[in-house]
Amino acid sequence: MRIYLAARFGRREELRGYREQLETAGHVVTSRWLVEEHDLPIDAHPSAGAKFASDDVNDILNSDCVISFTEEPGRPPSGSRARGGRHVEFGLAIALSAVNQDGPMRVLVVGWRENVFHYLPEVEFFGTWAEALAALGTAP
Repeated sequence: MRIYLAARFGRREELRGYREQLETAGHVVTSRWLVEEHDLPIDAHPSAGAKFASDDVNDILNSDCVISFTEEPGRPPSGSRARGGRHVEFGLAIALSAVNQDGPMRVLVVGWRENVFHYLPEVEFFGTWAEALAALGTAP
């Protein structure tokens, strides 16, 4: 399966570990933001942001599954620049799932239900990464 991992950029190292687990199990992780330079400084030129966004959209389009890692509502991560790109990625996955002619894109949320869209019946919700891995048929 081709999987896109979406999360707050500050969790990149954690998600690199998840990427390794998935790839060991035979999946392909399409999230270039985990392996390429994708840190967007506050004063970045608009073209840098546009390139990173384009990369992410293309990576999602080349996926069968999007796994969104969420944050506990009301508890902003310390020292984090929460910009919300992961919410756009999740929304794109929901939209693509609805129109995908090859069958619905699988959409998973791991962590917390941060907004009403995480309650949609087509969204698979898991409290932990181990539960999500088990649902993917991959042993933790």
